[in-house]
Amino acid sequence: MYRAFENVENYVLVNSFEDLAENEFNLNIPLYVEKFIEDNLPSVEEALADLKTAWEESLKAEVQFKMTLKNYI
Repeated sequence: MYRAFENVENYVLVNSFEDLAENEFNLNIPLYVEKFIEDNLPSVEEALADLKTAWEESLKAEVQFKMTLKNYI
């Protein structure tokens, strides 16, 4: 449980009663704490290329696994 009652950027914001009243006592966290999203996320194209590579490698690994398994059955 949080007990320090101090602001922690992107995680905790200690609000006054008046601040809560301004938001009609709505306690949804995004109203008070802005979540920081890192800028170093890959583009959609890069993510798709990585996914395609990973899929192709998994198919190769599956073939290798089946060949190895065949030796034991």
